[in-house]
Amino acid sequence: MARIGTKISASVLSADFRKLNLEIYSIDDLVDEYHLDIMDGHFVPNISFGPDFVKAVRKLTKKPLDVHLMVEKPEKYVDSFVDAGADMITFHTEAANYFTCSDYIRKKGVKVGIAYNPITPAYIFGEEMDRVLLMSVKPGFAGQEFKKEVLKKIYEAKKWVKKKKYNIEIAVDGGINDKTAYQAAKNGADIIIAGSYVFKGYNHKTKIQNLRQALFLGHIMRKKI
Repeated sequence: MARIGTKISASVLSADFRKLNLEIYSIDDLVDEYHLDIMDGHFVPNISFGPDFVKAVRKLTKKPLDVHLMVEKPEKYVDSFVDAGADMITFHTEAANYFTCSDYIRKKGVKVGIAYNPITPAYIFGEEMDRVLLMSVKPGFAGQEFKKEVLKKIYEAKKWVKKKKYNIEIAVDGGINDKTAYQAAKNGADIIIAGSYVFKGYNHKTKIQNLRQALFLGHIMRKKI
């Protein structure tokens, strides 16, 4: 399936860490990037992994790494994750000063993403952003069901970006499978982040191919924006 429109980012949090190299190698030629969720046990209730894990993933792939800081005071962690190999740092608007944090990340020479929880209106972003990440589940837990009300937010965010002629990608994270990927792409998503759907069970490649087909169809059926 041709890679038209929406890209696929594989969320490594759902991979089997005992065989991380095999998990990455099995899909590396099929995905566009990798998404790494950093949790501190405060901003979200769970704890995930740190810079050393990101370094390990960096050694296994040349694809871009988006480090998603689901932490309090994310600016404190930017340096260590950039040094670990991050190509993009995504932080939550609920956890940091928008302008201060984005400016600091930009000065580190990597791309800037800003994330919004499902209940947070996506209204603060401009040309200083490379990506807007719209959470379609409550952050902190893998395997949750996609919140359909976020589809409207995707559409409105994409409409705003096009109106302003910003070069900003709209990403969606949470509850992504072949059905919700189609809906997200149809409403304007540029990137879908999939974890449990890709890594749980077997046939990782088949699942990604299913996602690719769904995204292709969603792009064809995309709403007029």
